[in-house]
Formats: sequence, C-alpha cells, structure tokens
Amino acid sequence: MQNIPLNLAEPGMKLAEAVTDENGLLLCGKGTELTETTISRISSMGINKITVEGHPMEIIEVEEKPPEVQLEELEQRFEKAASDPVMSMIKNMLEKKLKEKMEQKG
Repeated sequence: MQNIPLNLAEPGMKLAEAVTDENGLLLCGKGTELTETTISRISSMGINKITVEGHPMEIIEVEEKPPEVQLEELEQRFEKAASDPVMSMIKNMLEKKLKEKMEQKG
C-alpha cells in the first residue's frame, strides 16, 4: 500500500483505501481500479492524495535544509543581482519567509 499524489496516479492502479471528501462522503471504494475518468473526477473534488495497492513508484523524500543554511545560500545566489530592483524584491520576499520559518521553529 502506498500513499501517492493524485497527479502520479495512472489508469490500472487499484485503490487500497476508499477515497472520501472532507465531509466523509464516499467518492470511490477500496479496490476500485482507476481509469482516466475516475482520476479526473477525484481531482475535480479537490482530492490531492490517494492510497493505492502495492508500491507502484519510488517517491524520494527530499530533506529540507535548515533555514539558516537556506539564508546563506539565498545571499550567494542573489549577490550578482543586487542592483536589479526586481531581483532584490524577490530576494527580500524569500528572506522574509525564511526568517518567519526560523521564528516558528524557535
């Protein structure tokens, strides 16, 4: 059994768990074989992840770097574009988000 993003679902895969909406309404039962139509309908209901039988794909988890390291890398990446107002604005927005993340972690 594997939990996968819906955009990686393919026709022929079988649901290992029922798919329900946020109110618990059953959209597709356990064991349903996915078709293009089924995948489209599930997507249109706002579902982003499903659980399928087996392990049809290898999903690589990427370890996120600490915000402090990300801030250092941000400085390095934007140092050549310091005189560009648009790039400076982008850098400042990213820097603000990283600092907020650092504050949340304590």
